Amino acid sequence: MALPFGSAPPKNPVFGHASSAPDNPGIVKKIIATTLITVFAFFIVKSVIESGIMTLN
Repeated sequence: MALPFGSAPPKNPVFGHASSAPDNPGIVKKIIATTLITVFAFFIVKSVIESGIMTLN
C-alpha cells in the first residue's frame, strides 16, 4: 500500500525506459513507513493477546 505514495512519472522520459516508471521512487522512505506501520500494528495485536481479550487457543 505504500508503493504509490510520492511516485510520479518523469517529465522528460528517456528513450528505452518505461514511461510510467517513477522518476524518484523514494524506496527508503517507503521502507521506513511500512516498518513503522507494521511495528505499531504488531504491538496492538500483542497487547490485545496479552491482555486476555483474545486468545490463540
